[in-house]
Amino acid sequence: MFLFRVTVFLMALQCAAPPVRAQRKALAPAFYDTGPFTPGLEGPSSLHVFPLDAPRFILPLPFQLGAFAATPDGDALYATRSSWVQGWREQGLYKIEFGPTRTVKVAGSDGLGSIKALAASRVKIVASMFYPNEAGLRARCGLYELTLSTRDIVQIVPTSDCKDESFWDSISMSPDSRKVAAVREHRLEVIDTETKAVRSLGDGFYAVAWSPNGRWIAALEASGHHTILFDAVTFDKRRTLPATEVIWSLDSRSILVSRIRPLRCLGELGTLELLDIESGRRNTIRSSVCQIYRIVFGLVNVAAP
Repeated sequence: MFLFRVTVFLMALQCAAPPVRAQRKALAPAFYDTGPFTPGLEGPSSLHVFPLDAPRFILPLPFQLGAFAATPDGDALYATRSSWVQGWREQGLYKIEFGPTRTVKVAGSDGLGSIKALAASRVKIVASMFYPNEAGLRARCGLYELTLSTRDIVQIVPTSDCKDESFWDSISMSPDSRKVAAVREHRLEVIDTETKAVRSLGDGFYAVAWSPNGRWIAALEASGHHTILFDAVTFDKRRTLPATEVIWSLDSRSILVSRIRPLRCLGELGTLELLDIESGRRNTIRSSVCQIYRIVFGLVNVAAP
């Protein structure tokens, strides 16, 4: 796992090399580039996409991202606008679709508070967030869900206080959207969004991801040394893998790994690999060789312009 500054990556599942007009599906990681930072101005930002069997390409984004999450099938990216832009107040969520890029405001999202972390499915959005009072201080904090069809916002569970460390900073939904796996203060929890029941799976974790087939919960240790696979039904520990980015392939057979290659790459540039959870075999994503320097996150469908 890379020990770089806290930035984010995305995964892409549908892409083609820029010279090719016909789209074809392939597993293609990408990282989010914020672009140059100028106080008070919102500069250009983009995704740098790394297909398995085509050259990398850059996909412009409509604005700088704040909190964001992709749906498990990769059809859309939900995001807040970056609060780095001076004088701009965060308000609501946007849905970003790709191929071609299209942005729409999420209906009902203006009722959300200030979001620290997100998870998204086709039917709902779950957010770790707080509501400020009139003085701008954190008044109500917790885990909330926005049901997209009804626009209803409901608190799932509150936090005991509104300190930064009390927020969940890694969230992943089960495929049926009923449960949430989340990490706060390095504790891994599974939360039932209907019964509000919270179950702890242990301490010492940094990030979590539910597998697309619903069978596994992958959790990266806070030490960065190992990835633990939990049975998503019994919640028993089943396997210990090398450190990964806890990003699943769509078929749930592989997890993405970031690997620094000092003998091949300059500085701390690295390469992406797919780790087969059964055999342990690794498949290098060639377009990413010596091109990676940020942290992986989510799944989105993108197409080359």
